[in-house]
Amino acid sequence: MTSKTCATLSMLVLIAIAVALPFAIAADDAPTADAASPGEVAPADVLPEPGRIVVDRKGRELRLSAKVQFPEGKPCINEFGQRIQAFAGCAKAAGGDAKMAGYFVFLVDVETEEVFNGLIELGCRPRVHYSIHEGRKRSGLKPETTADDYLQGDPVVLSVLWKDKEDKWVEKPYQDFATEQVQVGDKEIEKPWTPHFVFHGSGAIHKSGTGCIACPCDCPGGIIADNRYPIYDPKPMVRFDMATYEHRVLEGPTSDVYRCSFSPDGKRIATASQDGSVRMWSVGAGRVEHTFEGTKNNPAYAVAFSGDGQTLAAVGDDHRLRCWNVEEFRLESDREMTSRALYAVAFAPGQPHILVAGEDGIVYLIAKVDAASHP
Repeated sequence: MTSKTCATLSMLVLIAIAVALPFAIAADDAPTADAASPGEVAPADVLPEPGRIVVDRKGRELRLSAKVQFPEGKPCINEFGQRIQAFAGCAKAAGGDAKMAGYFVFLVDVETEEVFNGLIELGCRPRVHYSIHEGRKRSGLKPETTADDYLQGDPVVLSVLWKDKEDKWVEKPYQDFATEQVQVGDKEIEKPWTPHFVFHGSGAIHKSGTGCIACPCDCPGGIIADNRYPIYDPKPMVRFDMATYEHRVLEGPTSDVYRCSFSPDGKRIATASQDGSVRMWSVGAGRVEHTFEGTKNNPAYAVAFSGDGQTLAAVGDDHRLRCWNVEEFRLESDREMTSRALYAVAFAPGQPHILVAGEDGIVYLIAKVDAASHP
């Protein structure tokens, strides 16, 4: 975990920024930004090494490696909102740590200035750029708004690539990870996010230090922006869906996992492990939310959530049925059911009943136990 509100997920991705021009122009006399090292000029099948970028001149594409993180509690993550921070950005910028690194979903391991210089090398050009301070003076759509109140530059297209379970590359447009909400009359309508990304370069040219690569509004803090609207305002209403990945790995248990179960709302996962632990995971964050004591060094074989998602039950090799309150992480009950191992547990839909079964061949139907039933 990188901070209390930003969990790093076990997934690496490749970000490709393509220059959307009919032809590439020469890089002579182009603006540059200070960067630690130049990019690698490479064919399409070359991937960036850690801390490097790959410049594919023939394909007019810049390739970056990134790790996926969950910026918990930040705007537009799994819920509609407005934000100026990019969903993809760099860990370093302007010679130091990026100011907005904790907001990014895709965290790139090079400086923003190096990404800027790579796009310049591909022939991509900024045209209208401002410092953050100057941008605030031009904010908003007003009667006197002119073309100079929009960040401008050559158009670019961003994609995210990763390997699936069969080790094959999957490519998805950057904007397809988000949904946009618009007001039509008195109704709020969800639609595909349709940004118009341009390379304005402001964040590198004016050394903002934010680390932002591709911002979801016309923000001069990054180097690429959606310039459908004037600088800063209005901002589109967007939601980045952290559940849109085809494949993610949740790391945590160090022993075999025997059973796993979703909560009714799909926001949590419970696992039962050979080491006796019972873990509850946040699906959105991709991390363990809490580890319950479980069967105390005896294997835990099964877990189940109640219909309202408020109770988690577990059984295992120690013959006991345990139930916890998932919001308070509190043990509600602990009952010995038999002298043999228990292999299965289930809640009755809409009823306060639990089914338990195990090695003795008996199926137990019991009322949901309460705190008074544990010693």
